[in-house]
Amino acid sequence: MAYFTLELKKVIKNTLTFIGIGIILVILFDVLYQNSKVTAQYSSIGNTYENIAMAKKNKQKAQADMKKYPRNSRKYNLAKEEYSYETDEIKDNRAIIKDINANNWSQAYTLLKKQNQKLLNHDSEQDPELKQAIKKEILRFDTLKKANLPEESDEYPVTGLLFILNCLDNLLPILLTLVLIFILTNLYSERYSDKLDKVSLLPSKNIQFTELVSGFAIGILILSLVLIVVFGVSSVIFGPGTLKYPTLGVNIKTNTAEYLPLFDRLVPTLILQILVLPFLAAFILLVVNIFKSRVNSLLIGSLIILGGAFLPTIIVPFQKIAQFFPTTYIFSLHVVNGNLASITRNSQITFSMGIFILIIWTVILILINLLETKLSSKLKRK
Repeated sequence: MAYFTLELKKVIKNTLTFIGIGIILVILFDVLYQNSKVTAQYSSIGNTYENIAMAKKNKQKAQADMKKYPRNSRKYNLAKEEYSYETDEIKDNRAIIKDINANNWSQAYTLLKKQNQKLLNHDSEQDPELKQAIKKEILRFDTLKKANLPEESDEYPVTGLLFILNCLDNLLPILLTLVLIFILTNLYSERYSDKLDKVSLLPSKNIQFTELVSGFAIGILILSLVLIVVFGVSSVIFGPGTLKYPTLGVNIKTNTAEYLPLFDRLVPTLILQILVLPFLAAFILLVVNIFKSRVNSLLIGSLIILGGAFLPTIIVPFQKIAQFFPTTYIFSLHVVNGNLASITRNSQITFSMGIFILIIWTVILILINLLETKLSSKLKRK
């Protein structure tokens, strides 16, 4: 217990720890600030105002074409049809703005869904990707109508809960991993001086296990601190949001888009993110024990962990076996929302598989660390 307390004190008193946490918070708050500047622009009401402006231009062009071409000619009739279509568009968009401003979200979503359906049917030769995007929007508005909730930006969220989920998408896992690699490598390598293990001279027999526990505790403390601060600040400024808000993902069985409540994404994501921490602690400790050098351990540990995290999306042959590697689950939200399984075409990359693999690898690494300590002790006695 005394050694565990000593390890925590070392980390807490180290200026580099606060620099690492500070860098994470600065980056995340910058993202929040950038999101706040564009979230309204990329909302339905922002898109609706743009649609009105575009429809007015198209209407004017159609009106000019009607004057240019002879009546009842093919081009005249096409221009007349376009003029009528754009007139209806302006009318529908103004109705949407009116409903949103009156907080009549159910009616607004009905009109938005109808508008997208109309857009889908208007041009039969649309790009397949554009068609898929429109269908996704229709599903989104349908889900929001059923949930009866005000719209929030999926791409640029600002409310507490939705912004936390957004942070867990890419930025926070990679930043947290980098900071932990740096802090734990620095902490574990302090026991070595010219590759001599100073800690082995201590009477305690549970040094390795204590270091693993302290590494996990440090990870939990940093993750908790970042999440609490970020959630608190974003909630005070923009509101906390709701756990019922629909979030986009992929149904692995059907490989189709699906919306689930934020709660169903956030809780499993946090569980996987927490389970990644003891794996990181055990792996970094093993690397340090092997190389007994701060710089070498930092470089090799970073290369293996970060390389393993990105491999499933880069190297195609690796995708078939990616579910068996713990680094696959560092981007935990990608696993939970089904995006990683969809990208890699590997339906075995799931939340339940992630729990199993992370626990198994962590146990294996702990046993290897303990075995390495015993072997080192025996060799020193000889």
